[in-house]
Amino acid sequence: MSKRIISLLVLFAMIAISCSDTDFSPYDEFREKYVMNCILNPDSSFQIVTLNRSYMVTNYEPYSSTEDNFVKGALVRLWNGNDEVVILRDTILNRPSGDLYQKPYKVYYTKNFKPKIATNIQIEALLPNGKRLTSSTYMKKQPLKVDPVDSMRFYPKDGLSYAGAVWETDQKNAVFAPKATILYMRQGMYGDKVQKVSVPAYIQNENGNVKKYYPQPTSTTMWQIDTSVVNQTLRSISDGDPDKSKYFIYSMIIEISILDNNLSLYYNSTSRGKDLYSVIIDETDYSCIEGGFGVFGTYSKESIVLPFNSLFLYKLGYKSGSTN
Repeated sequence: MSKRIISLLVLFAMIAISCSDTDFSPYDEFREKYVMNCILNPDSSFQIVTLNRSYMVTNYEPYSSTEDNFVKGALVRLWNGNDEVVILRDTILNRPSGDLYQKPYKVYYTKNFKPKIATNIQIEALLPNGKRLTSSTYMKKQPLKVDPVDSMRFYPKDGLSYAGAVWETDQKNAVFAPKATILYMRQGMYGDKVQKVSVPAYIQNENGNVKKYYPQPTSTTMWQIDTSVVNQTLRSISDGDPDKSKYFIYSMIIEISILDNNLSLYYNSTSRGKDLYSVIIDETDYSCIEGGFGVFGTYSKESIVLPFNSLFLYKLGYKSGSTN
């Protein structure tokens, strides 16, 4: 037994000596790769595709690169089935303020493509060097059936009730993105047009500062908001305005988006282990792009309407905008 221990110690010592005499470098041999990303908006005919090549930096800071890694001169096309095809053009978009990348944001775009349901949607990019990147997706007709948790007229009471929705789908391992908004109108402002305010998933007081946390994608088929959060959101609509009577509250809309199979797989593969007690030692290189890397997909949305109790709104100083 003692001889075995001594042998192991000698082995570890040899490894340590070998490592100390070798210059360590995290870089492997650089091989140029291509990345195409596109998430189709089902509510718009304006779509964007990013197409870039991989790059190398001389230090350990990826944001230090000044090289333009946008792939110019590619033929990028989108198909709705076999009947409709559009060719995308390149353009430059402004980056949001605070973006770590300082280079211009170059993309391919179209104003004439709206993804169809129950149709095979395809994308293809033919690069100037002859390489070809492709992908496809499919969203079935009515992939989601959503119902309110309680179909009664919504009467919020702090800590006593909640608003929410339940849903069902045949799609396996689907990921959902819930969202809630309140529709209102302030008479004499914004041209008397209906406005929207987003409802957080929950609100916390952290060291005297109020922080709002909005819903994250989920794989569960139920979502709810405590009514104390709804009440705070309603009151915030007229913050600083003494004349509450000019506010008309219409309803709360709960919207559930279902990600297609490509996007659901991407989220499930990249979000694993992202909590306070997990350490990720490798990143998942998920891709649904043939010939390269990246993500291509779309989503579908279903909504339910929860009207507010008019007496409750009256107690807040508001009027009901609902005709029901």
